Amino acid sequence: MSRARAWVLFLVLALVLPMWASAQEAPPPAIFTMDRAVQYALDHYPTVRAALEQINVSTAGVSVARSAYLPRLDSLWQSNRGTANNVFGQVLPQSVIPAMSGPVLSSASGGSRPTLARLRRLSLALVFCVSILPFFVGPLAAALGNDDPLNGRTKIWAGVATMLSERPLTGYGYEVVWRRRKATRLPEIEITAQRSSTSAHNSILDIAAELGIPAAIVACFFLFTALVETARLFEREPSDFSLFALLFTLGIVVMGFTEAHLFRIHSMLWIMFVALIVAVSRSLERLEPASSGGISA
Repeated sequence: MSRARAWVLFLVLALVLPMWASAQEAPPPAIFTMDRAVQYALDHYPTVRAALEQINVSTAGVSVARSAYLPRLDSLWQSNRGTANNVFGQVLPQSVIPAMSGPVLSSASGGSRPTLARLRRLSLALVFCVSILPFFVGPLAAALGNDDPLNGRTKIWAGVATMLSERPLTGYGYEVVWRRRKATRLPEIEITAQRSSTSAHNSILDIAAELGIPAAIVACFFLFTALVETARLFEREPSDFSLFALLFTLGIVVMGFTEAHLFRIHSMLWIMFVALIVAVSRSLERLEPASSGGISA
């Protein structure tokens, strides 16, 4: 009988003790307040978060709308380049659109490309300055108190003026005047015996002293034609070659004010210049349309 009581007591304890232990360890129930419920909804429901972001967007939109009532200052600059049929007032993309008005232009906008007549005038003026101004540099420099402004070139140009007064039409002959130093054939003109007298140091005056004024006029016409032709080629067909031809020809003409480059048969610069002008002429012939009197195929 005692063993039966012992087993009953053991079973009771085995059932009661675990229940009593779990009851002792269980935490108290949490209180779910209203604030915690709202925070939980904000953290776990995307619809609520999206609604809040919409509120933020609306607030920002109100700020942008109010900015339209604030004063503003715009600065615009544009540059147009087109054919002769453009109209004043063409605009590029910008924040405001100014009014368009004005007649059709007779030339490119702003005169971006000079006309052939203007090119001829500029070329003629440049050749004129190269050929005539040397005679005025010396007297002008002397009047300003400088007797040698260009390393003796003004004295050489004064000697050329003396030569032209003696033989204006024929000159003294090719390769006769310069580069002879003490063996000069013009001892009466002292400058021809100087070491610096390797040439007239001017392309046009060099030819005038040796071949006469008519030959110098031909040289001026040659330079004038070269400038006009290279400018025409660049205007009609802008390219690396036409730009090089124009700049090279312009450099030859400008350098001709203080150095002599024309008709130097052993000069690589002169050979390149002649070859370049021939190439320019052939390029213009290729671009020129067939004459109206020609026979079309």
